Amino acid sequence: MSKTTKQAQIIETLSTKEGASIDEMMKLTGWQKHTVRGVLSRVIKKLEGFELSSEKQDADRRYYLKPTEKKETQA
Repeated sequence: MSKTTKQAQIIETLSTKEGASIDEMMKLTGWQKHTVRGVLSRVIKKLEGFELSSEKQDADRRYYLKPTEKKETQA
């Protein structure tokens, strides 16, 4: 049986068209707000091929993870 990490759960949730708010990610993982924000900043910097975006919806900010095209380097 494989164990899904909390970071993997966040990535999966952010990959949906609904995305997730900070509060939803806190409930999902049991983490505090600053920990969720730290993971979001690491996702941007360390997970190659993903882009994190957000938009304000009502009183919440929703975050989304979307794949981006990788740029080819010229030799």
